[in-house]
Amino acid sequence: MFNEDFNIIEYAIGSVYDRHIWEKPHIDENSKDCYESVFRHSDEIKKYASEHRDPKTKKQSVSGYEGVVWADKLILDIDREGDLESAKTELSKVLRRIELEYDIDLRWLRINFSGSKGFHVFIPAELFGGFEASEELPEQLKAIGKKLTEGIEFDFSFYHHTGLMRLENTRHSTSEKYAIPLTANELFTLSIDEIKELASSPREMDVFDVTQLNSIPKLVGLKDNIEYENDEEDEDEQADKTKPNYYQELWQGQPKGNRNIHLSKIIGHLIQNNLPNESIRVIVKYWNEHNKPPHSTEEIEKEIKHGIKNFKFSKGEFWRIKRSGNGVFKSEINFYDLIEFLEQKGYAKKYLDQSYLFIKNDSNVVDMIELEKIKDNLIAYIKHYYQKNAFNKRELLNELYSRSGYYFGRKLIECIPSINLEVIRDKQDEAYYYFNNGFVKVTKDEGIRLYDYSELEGRIWKSQIIQRDFNRVNDERKSVYEQFLFNVAGKSDDRLKTIKSSIGYLLHGYKDSANAKVVVLVDEKIPDDGEPNGRTGKSIYGKALSKLKKSSRIDGKNFTFTERFTFQEVYLDTKILEFNDVTRKFDFERLFSVTTDDMTIENKKEKPFTLKFEDSPKLLVSTNYTIKGQGASYEDRLFEVEFSDHYNENHKPLDDFGKRLFDDWDADEWNRFDNFMLECVELFLKEGLVEYKPINLERRKLLDQTSPEFIEFAEQEISAGDEYDKTALFNKFRTTYTDFTWLKQRTFTNWTKAYSGYMNYSYNTRESNGTSYFKLEDPKGGRVDNKSLSLFD
Repeated sequence: MFNEDFNIIEYAIGSVYDRHIWEKPHIDENSKDCYESVFRHSDEIKKYASEHRDPKTKKQSVSGYEGVVWADKLILDIDREGDLESAKTELSKVLRRIELEYDIDLRWLRINFSGSKGFHVFIPAELFGGFEASEELPEQLKAIGKKLTEGIEFDFSFYHHTGLMRLENTRHSTSEKYAIPLTANELFTLSIDEIKELASSPREMDVFDVTQLNSIPKLVGLKDNIEYENDEEDEDEQADKTKPNYYQELWQGQPKGNRNIHLSKIIGHLIQNNLPNESIRVIVKYWNEHNKPPHSTEEIEKEIKHGIKNFKFSKGEFWRIKRSGNGVFKSEINFYDLIEFLEQKGYAKKYLDQSYLFIKNDSNVVDMIELEKIKDNLIAYIKHYYQKNAFNKRELLNELYSRSGYYFGRKLIECIPSINLEVIRDKQDEAYYYFNNGFVKVTKDEGIRLYDYSELEGRIWKSQIIQRDFNRVNDERKSVYEQFLFNVAGKSDDRLKTIKSSIGYLLHGYKDSANAKVVVLVDEKIPDDGEPNGRTGKSIYGKALSKLKKSSRIDGKNFTFTERFTFQEVYLDTKILEFNDVTRKFDFERLFSVTTDDMTIENKKEKPFTLKFEDSPKLLVSTNYTIKGQGASYEDRLFEVEFSDHYNENHKPLDDFGKRLFDDWDADEWNRFDNFMLECVELFLKEGLVEYKPINLERRKLLDQTSPEFIEFAEQEISAGDEYDKTALFNKFRTTYTDFTWLKQRTFTNWTKAYSGYMNYSYNTRESNGTSYFKLEDPKGGRVDNKSLSLFD
């Protein structure tokens, strides 16, 4: 979640006192005691700091700052000095409780070991429907945090306007341990010693894309209730502070010239305390007797009548607050006006076959929106409308809160009109990318060009807007990410070109069913022990794509096609679907249909709908194995890319670049990254997917389909041009390798065919007197002794 009005972060390096750093500093594994502000600020805090000085140090100070702040997350902090085990146990209880009571998937949370005496939990604001910027936000979030952790002691002392929180992967100067991220499962299962061992060095972990999260009704309700309680409390507190002087002055008799002003205030005060009209007349007449001089009887009656009339009702966009003569207020909502108001604000329905979803169109920028968010936006509008009239705000919101199911129910809100939503699509020879300062058009002939939004014709998804500025650069400096890919490509320019073309293909939104591919990332290295290697940078490739296109990542290790909600991570604006780290059992053939045809989406508690082929996402698969399968269907749909073992468990990108990819980049590095990625698109538009000669891909496939023992046997016993008895050769293999007594003749024959394919031989068979024979033949002719073609050389 991003708020362009509140994008100022304060940093402190080396100590919480060495602060007032407004630009993100360079932080590496040697950086100690690094912090960032808990809240996001507007430019007001920098102005405040420049105008205020610490009395002792005479340096800039933000002490006492209580301006409007915003937050993109709620933070929980548990500390137990000398008893980390207790902190771990109690935090685990709280997380399990939150998981059950609020329907939270713990993968959505960010959990950090603090590096010393406790743990931090970061809950995305998206789950609460977002937080409204205000001066009271620190107290509101503290109240929410206390509710979530009820019964267990947590530290909320940092919840003030200028509070700080330790930065992830920076070192604690006392313990010399790093503030590292942990999964919930690691928190539950690892010992304290194991966690401390992990914290001996910085740790990278994929961050869940919170922009894909929807609000959780129970958390939204928790936030709303606490907001309401705090609003009333704050108003009462303000009234208490002003009571003595205010009322003393108000009820004193007034000279001519001040009488009408005070009369209006008195009537307003009495009305807000729900007094009937007759009581107001009696009290005001008594007050009038003390004026110098008092109003005449006719004058005071006229003024009372006029004053009461002014408070008779208040009318808004879709509501009216009425007051009866006996002092009772009643808020009325006009349903027709409410639907008209929502339509004017850009809300609409988009039909999806038999179901629909709510959308919001703001100046041709379209966003999918949940019903709860519509409610939040309406409440926020009312709060802003009555920001200087706390009484009317309270009256109207009390009516809406008490009957929220009635006013904000789906049956009412679904009355907003539906629209035929068409968004701008990429074309065969051009692609579009949307940045803060304009949109970029990449074409085959004109390359990469930046345009002003005034030249854009049509609607776009809000998720398509990349929250960065773009400027075309033509310098010689490589982006860090390009150098990373060069390393991944084994420092081969040809292989790098292949990788770049695959990036361009995935970032180009145009889809051609005749040439649709699944990009598959595999490891180049043949494992020594048969176990996959991994950690070669494949996940980083997928993460980079998500920085320019809306992507959904599916955990390939736990994925199965048998579940009903196979593609529930896909939304209308999803452009890339990534199956990350799939296992050897992944049934690639089940992807054939969605590679070249429409995609059916089914979410829990919702009716299924169909995404047309041209609107469905492109597919990316990464695996530590190889994709099983042979034949034209596989060859037509696969584009496989090998990753070298330059990066591995013992050598990470941090070792090469001294900073974390993406997380530690400044604006210039992001701009170089964006330029490089769009150059990949330009390359694809010009040359398509660029093939290369695989290094070990075919050998790895043969190993995965057969076994090292069989390959050794085939190299010794099978030569092209010679004929073999299938059964006799099969029995000889099982006699030679006694661990394969389980092997069936059919499997052995399939292995022989796979070996033939790897060697580019034809596999021919014949029958004679009940015996089956086969022969491998080299299309180039002649007899070939395979001993000189060892797979393992």
